[in-house]
Amino acid sequence: MSEAESSALVRVPSSRDREYLVRLVEIETRKSLVIELQAELAPLLHALERFELAYRARVGSLTAELHRVHLAIEEVEERAARAHAQHDGAETDLDAAIDADFEDRWRQVEDEAAEASRSRRAFLQQRARPTLGARDEADARRLYRELAKRYHPDLARTGDDREKRQAIMLRVNAAYRDRDLGALRALGHEAEVDDPSFNLRAIRHKLAWALREVLRLDGVIADLRDHIQTLLASDTYPLWSQTELGEAVIAKREEVLRRELAIARERQTELRTSLAAVPAR
Repeated sequence: MSEAESSALVRVPSSRDREYLVRLVEIETRKSLVIELQAELAPLLHALERFELAYRARVGSLTAELHRVHLAIEEVEERAARAHAQHDGAETDLDAAIDADFEDRWRQVEDEAAEASRSRRAFLQQRARPTLGARDEADARRLYRELAKRYHPDLARTGDDREKRQAIMLRVNAAYRDRDLGALRALGHEAEVDDPSFNLRAIRHKLAWALREVLRLDGVIADLRDHIQTLLASDTYPLWSQTELGEAVIAKREEVLRRELAIARERQTELRTSLAAVPAR
């Protein structure tokens, strides 16, 4: 056999080699489905997040203020009741006891108000984010899908690979959320880092990995489908999927809370007037 004929010999694929190739095709098919489902899930989650943020921002501050007024009324009434029942005239001890009893509850109301303020700031920031034209919006969605296909953590082969992908996807999600086309395009130019030693493994190890990967991706697909179905079947789905309907519900809740708050403040004023001699917070 000549040297030329010898060099022309090629290795005949084994049954494991052929099965591995089949599994790779199955993996790529499942990866494509994962990306499609992620693309279907992303706008649902975005719409839900937008509605919840708007609700907390606009309703949360009113709810916190209503709880604050109710607690103030309850404290004044408690002071009046204890003062009436007390006969030894130990006013300082009375004040200290009531302060201790209400301390945790006032802290909870303050925490609630602080959370409402944070939601309000986040809501205003969200509204201030730039909006894109139809062409740029389509470009942003295309870039996001391409980047998710390359970097999504669910497609990682190893633990280290997952961590790297998670870090990149945080940047991808932030850029897409802010509609930062420049950042999305820059991320699109970054090279994907794969495990350089993977192709050096024996075929039995690669085949074992491929079998595990098919099962894992099947689990990811099932979870994504369940998540999407749960959102679509949610009783609140019409509220956050239809902007006008969600806006009407929030506005109605604001109206109800303002009425309740006006009644509570009127009650608070009446108490302060009738119990002017009772120390108020």
